[in-house]
Amino acid sequence: MEEDLIIGCKKQDRKAQEALYHKYSGRVMGVCKRYANTMDDANDIFQEAFINIFNSLKKSRTVKIESLEAWVTRISANVAVNYYHKNKKYLNHVPAESALHKIDEEEYGHILGRLRGQELLQLIGGLPTGCKHVFNLYAIEGYSHKEIAEIMDISEGTSKSQLSRARDIIKSKLKLLDHVKYKRVV
Repeated sequence: MEEDLIIGCKKQDRKAQEALYHKYSGRVMGVCKRYANTMDDANDIFQEAFINIFNSLKKSRTVKIESLEAWVTRISANVAVNYYHKNKKYLNHVPAESALHKIDEEEYGHILGRLRGQELLQLIGGLPTGCKHVFNLYAIEGYSHKEIAEIMDISEGTSKSQLSRARDIIKSKLKLLDHVKYKRVV
């Protein structure tokens, strides 16, 4: 079936495009929300992502069927980063010197395990834009620091420091959450 979607989209068949859209719209919107600061931004990124997906499918000679979902996700993440790179360049940029410590998974893993998906998205969404993008690209999308540096037009060191800063912010928020939840129980 995915092969038919790809072939149909390459031919600009509206039914195939609609089927692909319905199949992946939730996934694409999830990516858009992780990168956006507002719902309006998420909707703009979403629209641009699907335009890029359809244009890329039309031009592409090779999209492996088993990797269509990953391919759609990667295009969506690239569009999201490019959106902010074009429109809000270096907003909340964190310099390399400000990087602190990584999250101690043993200490905070129990809190992360109790968070619902929406709470985790809000936690990530509250990060400064640069940190949020690096965190999403590295921890969720699986990009390397070298790839992130190229996508965001920053150095690898800046990518690493922003990831570290994101983890530090999340760590402090997790401490606060753990403290608040503990106080409610006591």
